[in-house]
Amino acid sequence: MRKDRSSMSAANIIADARLRAGLTQRELAKRAGTSCSAIANYESGKVDPAYGTLERIVAACGMELRTEAAELTENDVNQYACDASISLDKAMRRGAQALKNVLAVIG
Repeated sequence: MRKDRSSMSAANIIADARLRAGLTQRELAKRAGTSCSAIANYESGKVDPAYGTLERIVAACGMELRTEAAELTENDVNQYACDASISLDKAMRRGAQALKNVLAVIG
């Protein structure tokens, strides 16, 4: 399950660490002090763990989570710009809806 470091998601990091440690999801959950369903949700990508949680889970596999800064490629920049525009659009729609709700209440 080894992948290019720059593209590894939290889901892939957890699953990779668990499998390399030879643990089941249940065993990892017990070692990490969390539930089996939480591990399953993290590994499936349904839920992204907080950075500290990810560190704790990786440590429970007997490993250390290491991060590093790397230069962005043009593709990375384009993806971040796309993600940011989607987030901005969602924020604008939510803001507009909130304003409509306030105006409806105050008349």
